[in-house]
Amino acid sequence: MRGKTLLSIVVLTGLLLAQACTGTKLINPWKDAAYQGHMSRMFVIGIVKDRGPRSLLENEFVRKLKERGIYAVASTALFPSEEVPPREDVRAKVRELGVDAVLVVKFIKKETGDTYTPMRNYAVPQNIIMSWDELFGVPDYNAQDLSYDYKVVTMQTTLFSVETGKPVWSSLSETRYEGGLIRQIKPFVSVIIGVLQEQKFIR
Repeated sequence: MRGKTLLSIVVLTGLLLAQACTGTKLINPWKDAAYQGHMSRMFVIGIVKDRGPRSLLENEFVRKLKERGIYAVASTALFPSEEVPPREDVRAKVRELGVDAVLVVKFIKKETGDTYTPMRNYAVPQNIIMSWDELFGVPDYNAQDLSYDYKVVTMQTTLFSVETGKPVWSSLSETRYEGGLIRQIKPFVSVIIGVLQEQKFIR
């Protein structure tokens, strides 16, 4: 009986530790303190290699923005190519649509790590993109320490003002998770939209 209780405690502890390591956190977010105003029309583009995940990512941003009364359009809805559209084509489309902001979400890297108790810290890049041109196992229950594999994806999200052509907000983000990456899109988008709302870029 004591063995079963100990095993249950170990399993529960492992699950709690795994959950504590999941989710999205922002790394050194930056905001242009001089910018004032709200965005009302937004173009969303993901700098992601594969069109499928890129479309899912963009469409989730569009859905969340529309919930807040913002006109939003995804690049994959306008450009049929598998590849990310060329920069000049995006600029022309932005002018045609008359949007006031471009939200760029760029994939940086994905890693797999092995986390022990206590958890290790993994470094991530600290720089932010400042110009448009740059965008282009089973636990061992007999061991005292618990370990499990996790994945971490690093993204950079940058909000550009169309009027100035310059970024007004940017941040790296680190999302730790277990399982499939696609399932992380909705919570990731919710975090970013929440921050943009908190920073008064959207209502």
